[in-house]
Amino acid sequence: MNTMFSFGKIILILLAVLFAAGGFGLKYLQKANHLNAWRLANQGKSSLATIINKRTESGHLSSKDAFENKSAILRYILEYSFKLVDSEKEWRGNDQVTEEEFNSVEIGDQFDVRYWPENPEIATILEDPFEAGAKLAKNISNVFLGVAVLLLVIFIFRFKN
Repeated sequence: MNTMFSFGKIILILLAVLFAAGGFGLKYLQKANHLNAWRLANQGKSSLATIINKRTESGHLSSKDAFENKSAILRYILEYSFKLVDSEKEWRGNDQVTEEEFNSVEIGDQFDVRYWPENPEIATILEDPFEAGAKLAKNISNVFLGVAVLLLVIFIFRFKN
């Protein structure tokens, strides 16, 4: 009987640690996305981007689909090129978009691009994807951290002895 309590304690603590690690990892992602959003808003430069390619990435939605070798489109990606404002250097970027946005754009279409001059890989033709990513990461991380705290509270109250 004592080994069951030990096993239960170990499982509960491991779950709490895993959820906490996931939550803190997502908090880091949130901060990185928020920083990129701030960089683009406050230090970014604008240029004109031209759509040079449209592509999709396919994969399996579930393990059953993988077993049955069924795949579906998971991501719609627009690739674009733009010139850096302070040089003649051409740069390339890509953004994941919705299916609707993907279908409404043609190769050769032009959009405003916002990029960070210190690292043009931080660029987007979308309104505010980094801020949206930061909000999503924040919400998910809060859930993970909440579950971790809940598991620790259960551990404390259930296994006082």
